[in-house]
Amino acid sequence: MPVSSPAFRSSRSSRSNQKRRKRSGILARFAAILALTACATQSVAPTDLARIKTVGIVSAIGDVIILNHVGTTAFTNDEEFNTKVDWGLDAAAVQSAAAKLDGRYEVRSVSYDAAPFAGPPRGFSGLFDKERPLGEIVRDSVRPQGLDAYIVLRRDRQTLPNQDWLEGLGLDDHNFLGIHTDAIYAAYRVAVIDGRSMKVLAEMPATSKEPGDYFSGPGLPMQPVDHSLWGDSLATMSSEQQEKLQEGLRTLVDRSLTTTFRSLHLID
Repeated sequence: MPVSSPAFRSSRSSRSNQKRRKRSGILARFAAILALTACATQSVAPTDLARIKTVGIVSAIGDVIILNHVGTTAFTNDEEFNTKVDWGLDAAAVQSAAAKLDGRYEVRSVSYDAAPFAGPPRGFSGLFDKERPLGEIVRDSVRPQGLDAYIVLRRDRQTLPNQDWLEGLGLDDHNFLGIHTDAIYAAYRVAVIDGRSMKVLAEMPATSKEPGDYFSGPGLPMQPVDHSLWGDSLATMSSEQQEKLQEGLRTLVDRSLTTTFRSLHLID
């Protein structure tokens, strides 16, 4: 798909400052993560699956693209947060999800305002941050109501083994003494909402790991890419670079939806 002149908005921040804030609040975030994990169900119960016939799909992951650079020292870390990116990634994610669910469920088209689903908030610091219940957002923002279930894809922030984190969809560049390791990534969550009670039946981070795979490391969907794809700014990347990044993200989301839906027991 050709990429026209950029209509997105960009903002930059120092990852070194973010890391200091992040590490100072690590205990609060850890407590919050434990609390969320305790309430989240990793797969849909068989009794709930048995009564789901009609589903609607919401995707609110594709209009933000993040370029994350990690240098040899923290002082060279940088992040560019691009909003209102119109690459059609949400439409592609809905189409991909519908294709995987079709046959087992009747997938209905839904309309929705994506803005309320856009979390988590930037600068999330942990235990005392309030987040509007997801079922309430579905009730107020999605039409039609009355389907058996709604499947919601929304941006997530996932922690890496080195205690750094990645958020949403983007391109990550690690430069250690001039040696670059680059990857595209897709940090998002998938939730299944009961269409009547608006209860969260199951929710989990998107994963590239197959169910039962306990040995392959973190499941954050990532794909190594050549450093030639990297650009210091999305606006200054060539049309070819943007097209490759767009297609790579589309493919990564498509693949990770398969493994995530399997983990949720939505598909076999």
